[in-house]
Amino acid sequence: MYTINTYNWLCHFFVLAAIYLEGTDIIKKVRLKDIVVGIALGLVFLSKQSIGVYCLITYAILKLLKERKISKELILHYLCSAIGFWTTLIPFIIYLINNNCFNEFWDLCFCGMLSFASDNLLSNYGVAFIGVALLIFNIINAVICYKNNKKFELTMSLFNIAFIGYLYPIFDTSHMFFGILPSLLLVLNTIWKAVRKNHFLASIVNGCYGIFITYFLVIMVIVSASLIKKSYQSVKYQGRDSFYNYTFGFSEDYIKLYNSIYDYIQQKKLEGYDAVAVTPYAPLIFMSHNDFNMKYDILLTGNFGKNGDQNVIDYLEKLEKPLIIHSYQYSYQESTKIHKYITNNYMKIDVFDDALYEVYTKE
Repeated sequence: MYTINTYNWLCHFFVLAAIYLEGTDIIKKVRLKDIVVGIALGLVFLSKQSIGVYCLITYAILKLLKERKISKELILHYLCSAIGFWTTLIPFIIYLINNNCFNEFWDLCFCGMLSFASDNLLSNYGVAFIGVALLIFNIINAVICYKNNKKFELTMSLFNIAFIGYLYPIFDTSHMFFGILPSLLLVLNTIWKAVRKNHFLASIVNGCYGIFITYFLVIMVIVSASLIKKSYQSVKYQGRDSFYNYTFGFSEDYIKLYNSIYDYIQQKKLEGYDAVAVTPYAPLIFMSHNDFNMKYDILLTGNFGKNGDQNVIDYLEKLEKPLIIHSYQYSYQESTKIHKYITNNYMKIDVFDDALYEVYTKE
């Protein structure tokens, strides 16, 4: 789970890059430094929008604390970093507008968070406790660093506070893992300062620090290599079966299953049905055919936008002659509300793969 190739690792990389660039003098020219940090923050936003927003707010506060007053210099910092940030984002925004999907992007990435949080905010109290403890630690450390003018440690503490935002809106172990990673660097640094006179203990802390950095760098190499490989393969292999083999590594049985479901859906459409797949695994059915399942391709709570899973129910109710391919495997992010709506209001008429996927329609 923690080495899977996702945007989470890219987000970590860009945040740590922003911390390093902002907290050190590796770039001597101040204006250039602001622009490059802005670019890094733009890449954070593109990797994970919620963390991108938190980091932007953090950066604005950090610059104000460093300047200690609102001044012309502070405004110049903001303007130069904004140039870098928007230079990164503008091509992405143009793409969304050109494809008439900017509103959907806004709805799914921002408006949907509040609906999602209402069901998942306190799903794990132990994880919530760890998150609050690290939040308090970073706040205290930020206050101390500010008073002692330790700019790099102040930068790390404030960005760590932003990164704890990974725990919102799901307090689970996976999101906790990603949320606390940057804080571990600061915790290790604090422990090292406390025990540095004891060479044995200091060496243990240094060893942990080295393991942490090595682990992160290895993961980044794996993620980067895998993304490059899959990008190449997705261009090279265009056939139905080869898509699954080279992109997901599925067995022949799964390839046949997903292809048969897709063919079934297309046949039912020709018969006049409004055939749709209401399952988190819809991309596996549609992607190899260069097809899509509206905005419900990844049917997990948190991906529905404003009003949550009610959007999906409203969509299904509008179908004149519905035929629904549905699966419910009791994942915590699958919608119980949608599952109950389908099973209570539609009739099951067929199954695929020993009832892993079920077919429903109106009587």
